Amino acid sequence: MSKLEQEISAAGSAIHVTENDFSKSYIFPSNFIGFDGHFPDNPILPAVVQLMAGTIAATEAIGNSFSVDTISRAKFVRPICPDETLAIAGTLRLKGDKTLAAITIHVGEELAATFTVTLSEGK
Repeated sequence: MSKLEQEISAAGSAIHVTENDFSKSYIFPSNFIGFDGHFPDNPILPAVVQLMAGTIAATEAIGNSFSVDTISRAKFVRPICPDETLAIAGTLRLKGDKTLAAITIHVGEELAATFTVTLSEGK
């Protein structure tokens, strides 16, 4: 696990899982490594960190070792600033030998991002 993945995981709450759904929250403080250089004097959470947080939550919900095959339908509609609470929610479904995770990220009542991650087991 990379240092960035470790810091993302450390910023998250415990995962909540139901039959096909999951949720997890994250708070990234202003000294979070992902804000470095993105952008000076006006930090916003990079899209790649949002994708990683959602993927980490999805793989925790599944409970096995999975790797990312594809990310699709990614839309980032609201900047995320330091110390805001991200509410990540996802729905899991099987498609052949793959697992699809449809993920949304909200900050309060505002939609911040949506995307779908396709995961393969054991890579």
